This record gives sequence, structure tokens and C-alpha cells, in this order.
Amino acid sequence: MKKGLFNKFRNTQTGASMVEYALLVALISIAAIATMSLLGDSIDTKFNEVSQAVAGAGADGGTGDTTSP
Repeated sequence: MKKGLFNKFRNTQTGASMVEYALLVALISIAAIATMSLLGDSIDTKFNEVSQAVAGAGADGGTGDTTSP
């Protein structure tokens, strides 16, 4: 019984494929976390700059004139 069960799992690739996919997901997750950690401050700064530029662009009513009336 045990020998037949062992041979069944040894001859299939589903277990190995699942482990490979799990390793890929783990590596991609680690790379994404590391990238966000390293570049997080600069990305946050850029988003804030763009946000302020967009908010400032709408303040003049689309005329391009940023002086007070």
C-alpha cells in the first residue's frame, strides 16, 4: 500500500510544480517589498510633487495665470 502511494506521487509533477510556483511568488514578493522599501521615500516625494502641481493647476481656473486677481 505504502509503496504504491509513494510511486504515485513520485511519478507526478503536480507537487513539484506547486512548490515552484510558491517559490516564485515568494521571490517576487520579497523583490517587491525590497524595492518599495528602498524607493519608498523618493516615490512618496514624487507623488506629493505631482499632487501639488495638479492642485495648483486647477487653482487658476485653467488660464495659466497664478497671480491673485
